[in-house]
Amino acid sequence: GHYDFDHIRYHAGPGQKVTNLYPLEYAKTFYEGMEAEGQENIVNLLRCAWAGSQRYGALLWSGDVHSTFETLRRQVSAGLNAGLSGIPWWTTDIGGFTGGNGEDPSFRELLVRWFQFGVYCPVTRLHGFRNPIDFDITDAWRKFGEPFGSGADNELWSYGEDVYRIL
Repeated sequence: GHYDFDHIRYHAGPGQKVTNLYPLEYAKTFYEGMEAEGQENIVNLLRCAWAGSQRYGALLWSGDVHSTFETLRRQVSAGLNAGLSGIPWWTTDIGGFTGGNGEDPSFRELLVRWFQFGVYCPVTRLHGFRNPIDFDITDAWRKFGEPFGSGADNELWSYGEDVYRIL
């Protein structure tokens, strides 16, 4: 169905004017908190940003995207639009975050093409959540709530030795 967005209202004003203030205020609050702690050159990796967020060290990334050629195509326009919106630091999860099988030749091709795009992004970021997982992930979730932290371990081993060859 159709929703009339003129009917969205917040305490701060009509939705058309204030709905997207949250990303700006979030970036500002983080920046000011880090600044108050004496940090300099503050950069914050964010899933969302709004006009003015660049003043607060926003490094925008496109979020956890799928490992498909169509998604890679969309990343090009997402990055261009971020730049045109005044956000100088933008990145994508090279290879996509979800899906993709390192044994599949089409995924390997996708990974190479994504790297070819990713090295020209303001920030190059290889990140993903895919097999091979060498432990029973359900046990890890039961014990820790997620598999051993943020998934940072996955950033290299999910691509194995291919990372070094590609780079």
